[in-house]
Amino acid sequence: MQDGGKFIVHVQNGEIRLEPINAAIARAQAIVRRYVPETASLVGELTEDRRRESDAEGE
Repeated sequence: MQDGGKFIVHVQNGEIRLEPINAAIARAQAIVRRYVPETASLVGELTEDRRRESDAEGE
């Protein structure tokens, strides 16, 4: 906190909890990894979907 770090604020059972943003990101990534294989490229899939949509609009 002294270095201007960023935090996520949670209110849980009437308590305010601070979670460093890096820890929150790591936790979110771990959740996603349970459902998406590491070999999958979500960015690549999104790019391909957008390209197909663009091609379909141009037809």
